[in-house]
Amino acid sequence: MQGAMATAYTSRDLVEDYLRYKLLSRGVAWRFPPPPPSPPRQRNQVSSSSSSSPSRRSGTSHRDVQPDPCLAPPRVQVALRRAGDKLERRYRGNLSAHASALLLRADDGGRAALRRSLAVVREELFRDGVNWGRIVAMMELGGALSAEAGGAGQVDDIARWMEESLDSAPLQGWIEDNGGWVGRQQKCLLQV
Repeated sequence: MQGAMATAYTSRDLVEDYLRYKLLSRGVAWRFPPPPPSPPRQRNQVSSSSSSSPSRRSGTSHRDVQPDPCLAPPRVQVALRRAGDKLERRYRGNLSAHASALLLRADDGGRAALRRSLAVVREELFRDGVNWGRIVAMMELGGALSAEAGGAGQVDDIARWMEESLDSAPLQGWIEDNGGWVGRQQKCLLQV
């Protein structure tokens, strides 16, 4: 049962929820743009998964089904938000300074410079290993960067960096090895 629940949380959904929460607290509305379409399949190729994915064949996806905004977010998202808020209160000045410095460097080199800088940040943050605290720190840095960003394009780039980071082999492997996003990890996230 726990394994089935773990697949309910995609990195994209977690990042979108987290950034929307952080930006809405500052009065900014944002929504993750849809992912780019996958390349068209060649006619003679048949995917064994095509029959098990009716939502993709009909042109709909999980993005088309909007959650009820009156419903409380899932517990893992609440845990991430609380852990991030705690980190923000503790290191507010440092996070803002780092975010401003990263964005200032990016202004000189454009969005490509921002993506390169974020890749360096990810490498440094997880160089000595992965843990829940570092994952929350990455999420909170993404939130601080998004709050300081000059436009939706930069926020989209930051969101993609966060999603790619969570989907990277080292983080994905560590998260899976530590029980995924559900269960006792929520308690660990709240203790960060």
